[in-house]
Amino acid sequence: MPNKPEGIISLGINTIKEYRRKGYAESVCAAFVDHHLKHGLLPLWQCDFGNTASQSLAEKLGLRCLGNVYSISTLMESWESTLGGME
Repeated sequence: MPNKPEGIISLGINTIKEYRRKGYAESVCAAFVDHHLKHGLLPLWQCDFGNTASQSLAEKLGLRCLGNVYSISTLMESWESTLGGME
């Protein structure tokens, strides 16, 4: 995460489809959050805006939504590659 303040650790998880809904992500993420809090780091959860399963897991772990972040970098790369093909 660019420009991440000191003392913040970024957290995200991607679970293979056949292993979802078995509690693995919750166990791993709970251990991650606990470990980093004990070491003075604040976990920052990141997920896609429409990923309600990830948002629910974060809330289950006691994390709160502080807001939404939008990035234009991917859009700009796509736009630039489209323009490049038009020249």
